[in-house]
Amino acid sequence: MSVAGEVDNALLNALRREGLDTLERAFAYRGGEDLSKANLGHRRRTRLKLADENGRIHELYLKRYGRESLMGRLRRWVTYGRRCSPANVEFENIRAIRQFATWTMEAVMFGEEHGLLGPKRSYIVVTAVPGEALERCFDDYLRRHPVAAAVERFTEKLAELIRQLHDRGYVHRDLYS
Repeated sequence: MSVAGEVDNALLNALRREGLDTLERAFAYRGGEDLSKANLGHRRRTRLKLADENGRIHELYLKRYGRESLMGRLRRWVTYGRRCSPANVEFENIRAIRQFATWTMEAVMFGEEHGLLGPKRSYIVVTAVPGEALERCFDDYLRRHPVAAAVERFTEKLAELIRQLHDRGYVHRDLYS
C-alpha cells in the first residue's frame, strides 16, 4: 500500500479500522454505497462516509480494478510501463494535477497485486471532489442567470479547465464519448 504524504493520521486510522489498508481487505470490503454503472467492466466504485477519531466525516471513494482485458493491459503497458497498475496510474495523475489545481480530488492511498504479467488487481481511495456535481446544480444555475450569458461563462470556464489539463498532457475520459 502507498499513502499520499499529506493524508492525516486520523483519516488513515479510519481507513485501517474499515479494513481498507490492504488489497485483500479492500477487495473484500462490503460497506459503503455501490456506484455500479454500465460499461465499468473490471472496475468497481464505492462511495464511503467515514468518521475519524476526531469526529470529522470524510466522503471518500474506493475504486477497485480487477483483471483488465489483454488490449487494456497492453495499452497501459505502452503508455505507463509494464509494472504500473490502473490504480497507480490514477494515484500519480491525481497527485500531479494537485500540483497546479486544488479543485480536484485528493489521492489518499492505493495498493496493487502483481503477477508474472504485471499487475493483477489494484485499488485506490480518493476524496470527494469539492463542490456540487454539475448534474445537480446546473439547472438551478441556468434559472438564476440569463441563459446565453450563463452558458457562455460556463463554456469559458470549462474550456480553460480542459486547456490546463491538455497543456500538461492530461485528458479526462469523462469529456469524451
